[in-house]
Amino acid sequence: MALDSPADVFELQTPYSGCRRASRFQTVLVGIIALAGAVTDAPGQDEPPPRSPSCVRAHILPWIEVNDTREKSLENAVRGLKIWASVTDTAIVSTAPGHADLYRQLHERIPGLRIIPGLKTHTLLDRFDSIEGWRQVAREVTRICEASGEEELLLENETAIKSYRRGEYDIDPQRFRRAVEQIPEDVKLIWYPSIHGGQERVRQRFEVVCRIIAETHDVRFTDRSMHGPKAEKSESLKIAQISLERISSRATIPILYSYGGDRWWRIDEIPRILRSLDARDVIVYPGAKAWTTAARSITSELLKSGKSTGD
Repeated sequence: MALDSPADVFELQTPYSGCRRASRFQTVLVGIIALAGAVTDAPGQDEPPPRSPSCVRAHILPWIEVNDTREKSLENAVRGLKIWASVTDTAIVSTAPGHADLYRQLHERIPGLRIIPGLKTHTLLDRFDSIEGWRQVAREVTRICEASGEEELLLENETAIKSYRRGEYDIDPQRFRRAVEQIPEDVKLIWYPSIHGGQERVRQRFEVVCRIIAETHDVRFTDRSMHGPKAEKSESLKIAQISLERISSRATIPILYSYGGDRWWRIDEIPRILRSLDARDVIVYPGAKAWTTAARSITSELLKSGKSTGD
């Protein structure tokens, strides 16, 4: 049976990790419907996931940062999310500490779209192995998961880890382990950034962090192996990818950037990359300024190539 809307897909199909907690009634109801044959079998490896265009194998995860609660920022996010909903049933929206209520507002405005929340950590961490800093992160994670109804969350550590990446200080591995163990263990994490390419000493510094978080939590790492036009030819990124596969058996999540400059994909190149990518999930990050423009351009091109399987 074809499902009529993103809301139908959201309520009846949960093929991805970190799904919302269903009530006992919802669980029984879904089971009865499935047994009655009203819902088709879950897609296999050779089929596109729900709401993905048939020309795309990967589950598309558009990502926007909404780090304030201004109505203008919220409206920009909502406009784009409504467009992205034509090709996916899930998006990532990250925010700054103190904005957990953002997710209630998003669910009110776009009830049929699953929103994986995210937290920007740098204002809470003066050092990346700060026990007190990660205690505050853990509190924010709990608030956001409660507000969003999600068990999966992206931790955006790009700025927080920058001084450690530059070699301005070394972390104490044991202290870092104790620090991140404060994050509730039932929260599934998406970790950004993971191991960078570049110099070996930088990769090694990231590897220390990634190895510990993989030992303490159920985590998926983002990877930069396809982040821009030159990425495929980068030996250091290939080494980084091998390191991630050695650290965790869970599939990494490629990220495609598109916000200007020759280092990143042009918006009009993203559909071609999505059609060629063989991955379970892929993050598309166009930045807040191009969020709606990118959504309109990318979804339009993908829907020309193949109808959404949810329609």
